[in-house]
Amino acid sequence: MPKAVMAVQVIPHGGKVYDIVDQAIAAIERSGLPYEVTPFETVVEGEREELLAVARAAHEACFEAGAKSVLTIIKLAERPDEDLTVAKILARYRPGPQEAAE
Repeated sequence: MPKAVMAVQVIPHGGKVYDIVDQAIAAIERSGLPYEVTPFETVVEGEREELLAVARAAHEACFEAGAKSVLTIIKLAERPDEDLTVAKILARYRPGPQEAAE
């Protein structure tokens, strides 16, 4: 199965929000999949089933860290015919070495 890209955002309520979000990110890190934390969400690369499992782990980590409730937003991008990566998605917006020198 081709690789996909997922953005996951956990919004915990109750408890120490930043500490709870840190635990959700730690759950993503334990997956071993490539990821990048951004100001509003974390972007992860992998196969669809792996990504959905990671989103679930991040969601559950919030409760384990003391959240009273959690809203988790998932955005999943995939193509059946090719691997997607963050680099591929952003390539058209980031100048290459030649363009940056100009």
